[in-house]
Amino acid sequence: MAKQKPKAWLHTPDELLELAVQKCIEVGKVPNRRSWTHDNFLKFEEIVAVLGKGDWNRALAKITLAYNQRSGAGVVQEVTATTESAKGEMLQNEPETSPRMVVKAVSNRGKKYTSEELKAQMVRVQEFFGISGVPTQVQINEAARKIATPCYATFLRNFGSKSGWALVLGVREN
Repeated sequence: MAKQKPKAWLHTPDELLELAVQKCIEVGKVPNRRSWTHDNFLKFEEIVAVLGKGDWNRALAKITLAYNQRSGAGVVQEVTATTESAKGEMLQNEPETSPRMVVKAVSNRGKKYTSEELKAQMVRVQEFFGISGVPTQVQINEAARKIATPCYATFLRNFGSKSGWALVLGVREN
């Protein structure tokens, strides 16, 4: 059986990693797998083949690490254990004494807001919709997507029941 020649890709590994990091910066986070597969700018198969050597999780780890180093979004720590799938591959390809770098998230939760910050964000939501009262849950979540304000759950967690928000915010109810 004849050996097949490897497919020639459009980008070198360094170029592809740089383009992937630029995509992450543009989006503001590392996109999920579905976003990468539907991206018209970069080919998913090329990302997996070139950066991950056939493994999506390995490619994602490289992209995440490079993005976090560039943006300072995460904390990089040197550890000796990694996920089981990557561990077997790394042990085959690297000597045991070499350090492995993985990204540890700072927290699973988003930004923590003070009451004053949340009140200011609620004013942004009100201005966005041109209302003077307490916005609805749908309006708050729509503003979260469109103008990057906190979502309804964040306001609920900090302000308590929605029935008391008018008093907290000092506005009249609609």
